[in-house]
Amino acid sequence: MSFWKSLSSKRKLFLLATCIIFLFFLFRSDYAQQRSYAIMHDAYEQMEDGNYETAAEEFQQYLDSHSSKIYWKIQEVINRNDQSTYENVKKALEECQKHLQKEQAK
Repeated sequence: MSFWKSLSSKRKLFLLATCIIFLFFLFRSDYAQQRSYAIMHDAYEQMEDGNYETAAEEFQQYLDSHSSKIYWKIQEVINRNDQSTYENVKKALEECQKHLQKEQAK
């Protein structure tokens, strides 16, 4: 606490404002991430229910939500072989597309 006491009022206010702004952007990006995961999870549920068109749209929306290769690499390192990795979602999307092609061929 001696560090905090040694700071001027202006510095304390600046640090507090910086922390508040950082937390605002952190919560905002986490909310966007959770929405994205919800779409991906719903796509898997749609796929299990045989709604391949809806699932394919949602898988594509999830893949398009992050265009950075760095994001997908970090996500893969953190989640390993989770359903949410780029490769697993891409495979699920391809499976949906195969089912849709079979339906169209009938």
